[in-house]
Amino acid sequence: MLMQHAPKIDFYKKRPFSDKLNITFVFLRENAWPYLKVQLLIAGPVLLLVNMAASRLQLGMFDSVEKMQMGPDGFIIDMFGDMFGAYGLVFVASLVVGALIPVLCYGYMRVYRERPPEGITIAHVTRDMWPNFLSMLGYGIIAGMVVIVSAFFLFIPAIYFMVVLSLGAAIICFEKTDPFTAFGRCFTLIKDKWFSTAGLVLVVFIIAYLITAFFSLPQVILMGLWTLLTLESGNMGVDMPAYIDSLQILFAVLQSFAGLFTYSLVYIAIAFQYFNLVERRESRGLMARIGAMDEQTDEEEGENY
Repeated sequence: MLMQHAPKIDFYKKRPFSDKLNITFVFLRENAWPYLKVQLLIAGPVLLLVNMAASRLQLGMFDSVEKMQMGPDGFIIDMFGDMFGAYGLVFVASLVVGALIPVLCYGYMRVYRERPPEGITIAHVTRDMWPNFLSMLGYGIIAGMVVIVSAFFLFIPAIYFMVVLSLGAAIICFEKTDPFTAFGRCFTLIKDKWFSTAGLVLVVFIIAYLITAFFSLPQVILMGLWTLLTLESGNMGVDMPAYIDSLQILFAVLQSFAGLFTYSLVYIAIAFQYFNLVERRESRGLMARIGAMDEQTDEEEGENY
């Protein structure tokens, strides 16, 4: 029965720093294939589009040298064409994937509390996806604007807001709230716990960065080789051979898979920090356990009667 399922991991629980980091990897290991399957089928294609477009722009950045030969007017017109074309596509797709991955991640975690990992399907995870996605998209824009504006003040306020607002996605998805309410609740939950949250975010980001750098290494090597080839040929506008296009697609796929894993690592760790903060302030998990014990006692007394 659905209601008889007891998840192996208790979400709302006070955890020290090391436990939050450890439980993140435990959750990923326990749910590896069911979770990644959801992300690969829904967020994967969008992230692949971002990586392919970004790598294509990087490989073609030396074309600007040749375009400058058209004269200042032609170069400026072409530059703005690229900005509102390929760069615009990358920007919009990045916003979409930045909202989609946490919504799917936390949607999966919500279903995990009701079903065993082998019983979780894409339909279960996407049940409430679109309202959360729209809220998350709006929240991402608001949070991004706050961080960008605060970055003009020696970056210290930007770092502060980045840590505080990192809790917003979890608040939106687990509490079903709107972006503005989530924005304010971030400051309520993180009160007196900013440094512990920042420490967790920093450690997880370092781990994610190392994983991303490893999977990005083939792309960096490809860009370096292509740069050398174009410089030696003296023709910055030469078309890429078919084998470079094929390698570019392969490396973009690898980067997309790594991106899904590293993004998930960060969001899951932040989720367990969110559960930790909620439990410390509201004892939500403790109250649920007490309620479950009372129900079990009532059932046993009813059977004895």
